[in-house]
Amino acid sequence: IEQELAGQPAIQATLMETMGTVYTSLGLYDPALALVSQAYDKRRTLWGANHAEVASSLTHLGEVLTLKSDYDEAEQRLRDALRIRRALFGDTSAEVANTISALVETLWEKGEYAQAEPLIREALQIRRALYGGNHADVARSLEDLGTNYFQQGKYEEAVAFLREAVAMRREVHGTIHPALAQAMGNLAWALFS
Repeated sequence: IEQELAGQPAIQATLMETMGTVYTSLGLYDPALALVSQAYDKRRTLWGANHAEVASSLTHLGEVLTLKSDYDEAEQRLRDALRIRRALFGDTSAEVANTISALVETLWEKGEYAQAEPLIREALQIRRALYGGNHADVARSLEDLGTNYFQQGKYEEAVAFLREAVAMRREVHGTIHPALAQAMGNLAWALFS
């Protein structure tokens, strides 16, 4: 990537970010962070601070930093990405909802469940407007809201949202799918409490 594509920084950045995503999925967070950081630097140099590709790199940086337990830096990167995406795409885009979901995971790691709740509700509202009432991303937001309530000790609210998420996951994915299994596991924990 660095040698053969030296004269094509935009393609370099795309491939670096792609490889960073692959390394992240393999649990290789240090090389992932290095590649996504390089992609971010190249994109920022090419297009400035407020570009869609820069926001994409910032989102991925935030996700990797969260996995590396660097929560404060992750939160800052994700908030920067969210600001850029809101400016570029408006408050009701899939990109905004996806960045909000990544930010919520970082806030959870910091134990900031009350701060995460309005963000989850916003992502849910955006996704319902975009996809209607029966979509995997809507189910994710329902599950996030239920999980957030569970973490706050609000078990009745948690169970209600998690039941809705399980039903939607079953409808969207069928009866055998990892996302359904995870939603059912979360519901079981809430019911057990």
